[in-house]
Amino acid sequence: MASELILILSDFFPDTLSAPGDHAAPRLVALETLLAKSRRTALPQGWRAWLADRVAAPEIAALAPAALVARAWLSPSAAKHWLATPVHYFAGLDSVHLHPEGLLQLSAQEQAALVADFQVVFADTPWRLQGNGARELLLSGPPLDAKRRGAGAVRGLDPSAGLPRGAELATLRRLGVEIEMWLHEHRINQERRARAELPVTTLWFWGASAQVRAPQCRPG
Repeated sequence: MASELILILSDFFPDTLSAPGDHAAPRLVALETLLAKSRRTALPQGWRAWLADRVAAPEIAALAPAALVARAWLSPSAAKHWLATPVHYFAGLDSVHLHPEGLLQLSAQEQAALVADFQVVFADTPWRLQGNGARELLLSGPPLDAKRRGAGAVRGLDPSAGLPRGAELATLRRLGVEIEMWLHEHRINQERRARAELPVTTLWFWGASAQVRAPQCRPG
């Protein structure tokens, strides 16, 4: 009986935004062996649509990654959902850069501390943060006409290459600035520096589709 191994390797292959030679990875001999025995098949609609068809759940294929995570974690809601990756920036010669190893995995305790403090500091805003131990936390808030790529596309680069896009990107960028200020001297960062670990500079929001708005009709 033939067996099948399905590998979904996010951020594994070089991205067009990434600087050449910045993220050279060691050879993965076991993976090379598996790939040498496999077939290559094009997926015109992407791996999400293919996987949704395989598990007989085509309704999930059109969902943005953050919406899919929210569906699994939370009860359905009208809020907009974003994946929130903890990242570390550093000062380059003439601009800020995302550290090549700056996509951070926080411990469950660190995530819990961030989530609890976020609920206090941002209590008067519509934003809410949640975590479940995975690298990405989940941000919930009002629907916005904005979208953004994952941070893996700009590792080692000026993160402005991955700024949000859409009519309401300014709202998301303001939230990012406020979060940078909040995290600057946060307790978990003091503890991470004491352990010689990269501190969390900000949360990178991504994985949401731009909100489609109906055109406004002007009175004739």
